[in-house]
Amino acid sequence: MSKTETSALDDLARTDVTQLMPEWLIGQRWFGAKDARIEAVQVRPLGTMAGARCALTVLDVDLSHGPQRYFLPLSRVEYGDPALSDAATKPAVLVARDGGALMDGACDSVLAEALLDGMRARSILHHDQWQVVFEGTEALDRLVTDKARVLSVEQSNATLAFDDIAVLKIYRRLRAGIQPDVEVARHLTLGGFDQTPPFLGAMALHEPDTDPTLLAAAFAFVPNKGDAWAYLGAQLRASIEHEADMSDAGLGLCRLLGSRTAGLHRALARATDDPAFSPEPVTKDDLRAWSDEAREDLHEAFCGLENALDRLDEGAVFIAREVLDRRDEAFDRIDRIAALDPSGQKHRIHGDYHLGQVLVTEGDVAIIDFEGEPRRNLAARRSKTSGLRDVAGMLRSLDYAAGAVSGFAEVNSKLMNAWRVRAMQAFLDAYRAEIAERAAHPEDPVAEPLLDLFRLQKVGYEIAYELSNRPAWVHLPLGGLLALLDEELPQ
Repeated sequence: MSKTETSALDDLARTDVTQLMPEWLIGQRWFGAKDARIEAVQVRPLGTMAGARCALTVLDVDLSHGPQRYFLPLSRVEYGDPALSDAATKPAVLVARDGGALMDGACDSVLAEALLDGMRARSILHHDQWQVVFEGTEALDRLVTDKARVLSVEQSNATLAFDDIAVLKIYRRLRAGIQPDVEVARHLTLGGFDQTPPFLGAMALHEPDTDPTLLAAAFAFVPNKGDAWAYLGAQLRASIEHEADMSDAGLGLCRLLGSRTAGLHRALARATDDPAFSPEPVTKDDLRAWSDEAREDLHEAFCGLENALDRLDEGAVFIAREVLDRRDEAFDRIDRIAALDPSGQKHRIHGDYHLGQVLVTEGDVAIIDFEGEPRRNLAARRSKTSGLRDVAGMLRSLDYAAGAVSGFAEVNSKLMNAWRVRAMQAFLDAYRAEIAERAAHPEDPVAEPLLDLFRLQKVGYEIAYELSNRPAWVHLPLGGLLALLDEELPQ
């Protein structure tokens, strides 16, 4: 047996990975507890693949505020291996020794190919205490794929593509239970919704006395021109560079997004015998619960803002103080919705909807990534709610797009604000035209205050996120909150 055939598990056995792991984890963008103290890390091998070049492992991380679990496939590669060369610019190598390295397997096309083959073969990796179970569809069986290429390893999940035919997602943060990313993709595929990549296969960890834990999933590749965030930003920057009229830049895409978002909500709100997807009437208790959630998120944002005033730049501090002075206005707007009579239906939604979750295709778009907000638990991400949450997310994303481009060059603020308003209105008009008179959509006078509620909640989340991760960007949601508060609501 060659060195590579045994070295993945050998390196795990010979290297005190538990001592190396805390410092290495902190450097990974996908590690979600950078603000907590790592008490200990246990590395648990699940099995080997690709001739034992690769070891599938689970990391049980003990943190100061509680445990988290992550999936980390590892590959033992020799120096000169293309996988190691590809990983050179990424924080992927855990330890190097004996002419090779133990590296993050998500950077290794050999592992990706082995995982896809496992789905085709419906393989099972057996252990006394657990199994790793692979599943595949007939559509996957019909695909002929070659070498994978890494699309992203530094986001919350790793993504690899096969010949523009299939995409493999390797999930990092693990939670036992039904995963909405696969569950929703299956539902939409079976329902014939064409604006999302069809589901092809998955692999999951099965342990005694607990629900399966999704480790990876495969979807059909959608030929595209990039995500809508990059595409729209490029259109706006091109208008600025060429001194063209930017007032209409990207509005066609905004209208298409509105139409396709409505189509997604119609597909997710269709009548079905599946209790996980069957729509339900919105109740008074729902309105109260949604108002309470929004109030909590905004309260967290305001507390974080007060604590951050001494470390923000002068411009951000000026806006932050104005926001803090108007916090009662925000809470008053939230309280309005709890007093209204319920209308419409609650159903499954995307849950983390923004321009980065939409691919621009030839003449259309494709909606991807149905995991929901990573900070929320599985039950919350699988819960039924109003489709206006997704609408609020996309409106906030359009606002962010305008704010990001404003820093690209000297742009007349009035022109950019005018574009922001036109872009949001184009999206909203197209959405409303497609969703009007559908049972899921709330009637007036509930629709506008409910959308306002979700936009306020989203901007609260954004403020807290930027303070923790990108303080230099916090002016964007702060300005967005002030703009929301300046909008007049129908009486």
